[in-house]
Amino acid sequence: MKFRDKVFTEQVNYLYAQSAPSLGAIAFLALFIAFALKDRLEPSVLAEWLFLNAVVLSFRYGVLLYRRHRSLEVYVAYRLFAFSTLLNALVWGVGALVMFVDDSVGHQAFLGFVYAGIIAGASISLGSRKELFLVYMLVMLLPLIYLFLSSEGGFGLHFGAMSFLFLLFMSLSSWKYGQTIEESIRIRFENDELLARVQESQAQSERAREEAESAARMKSEFLANMSHEIRTPMNAIVGFTTLLGKTPLSEKQQRYINLIRSGNDSLLRVINDILDFSKIDAGKMHIDETEFVLRDEIETLCAFHTPTMEEKRIRFTHRVAEDIPAQVRYDRLRLRQILDNLLNNACKFTPEGGAVGLELRLAKEGWICLSVEDSGIGIPPEKLDAIFEAFTQADGSTTRMHGGTGLGLSIALGLARLMGGSLHVSSQLGRGSRFELNLPLVTPQDEARLA
Repeated sequence: MKFRDKVFTEQVNYLYAQSAPSLGAIAFLALFIAFALKDRLEPSVLAEWLFLNAVVLSFRYGVLLYRRHRSLEVYVAYRLFAFSTLLNALVWGVGALVMFVDDSVGHQAFLGFVYAGIIAGASISLGSRKELFLVYMLVMLLPLIYLFLSSEGGFGLHFGAMSFLFLLFMSLSSWKYGQTIEESIRIRFENDELLARVQESQAQSERAREEAESAARMKSEFLANMSHEIRTPMNAIVGFTTLLGKTPLSEKQQRYINLIRSGNDSLLRVINDILDFSKIDAGKMHIDETEFVLRDEIETLCAFHTPTMEEKRIRFTHRVAEDIPAQVRYDRLRLRQILDNLLNNACKFTPEGGAVGLELRLAKEGWICLSVEDSGIGIPPEKLDAIFEAFTQADGSTTRMHGGTGLGLSIALGLARLMGGSLHVSSQLGRGSRFELNLPLVTPQDEARLA
């Protein structure tokens, strides 16, 4: 349905909703005026006018009931209403000719007030269709104005002029009132349409969110399943390669075995990255906290990475602040995984002769900071936020030159958040990068107090 038709339908509904009270008021006024003029009018004439009024009111009420119980096309309903309403106005217009029996001031004032009251009530009940009200008012009031102006008494001219001014005033008022009703209906429909669009947009957003979550779950499950499926035969290859390496082999065969082991290790690292990423993405990665000596763990970690650094002639240093507690409580494996990733990246992106440093210190109260700083190639400022996104590296050429899946930093950030901490980066292009892992300081004594 067009917007204009919707407004018209609402206007017609307003007419029918207001008609029942107005019919009762008109019937009361007809009986009142008949009682007041019973001594001045012929009983038969008065009875005929009352009967005609009753027939028309019954017809109007029948139209109201018919539409209430039967479905009528809106334009048909409006025509029926307009016809019955104007027929009622015609009865009252004729009634003015019947009831104007003398030129006395009191009689003219009485008729003027009665008709003015009917018109005032009709301005409300018929206000939604201003053209209908104007015609209704003219049909009812013009005969009375004519009688006022043609009466012999001096006051008739005054009453006629007053009635004419009243007609003009009610015309303007009804026009404005009708426009107000029409505008309010339009605003209501516009608000309804706007609300419907907002609700539809919210529903679409909710569907899109659910679809995205479903797709993410399916992706994570697929990656996890594929990683497991690939890891199973890979473990067999690794096992048989290890057994084969223990058999007598020529130098050339031993070199082939070493290449196979290296390829296996690289592929397993990729598979493990995918599996860890899928677990974090699906919310299935669990943190298993244990007590350990953090200083010893840092020493072991640095000893593990020192040969790789020395191979590239990178100056590798580490420092542990003296005020670091001896015992801490973290997920040892996941902490080692984060630092391994940061140190591997530092070694990978630092050229020969460069420097890499690992520092462990107390940060703000109740926190520790583990930082890895290098003198490598650095990261462009516009890429700093993107490097923590999955499958993303600072430059497309990075993958070709240094390898990697682009999952390492995304996994490290996810693990840091799971441990209640954060991971940040600062960098200068061509001068190096600094990654800071901040974790809440948790010691066995803290755990005992909480228990």
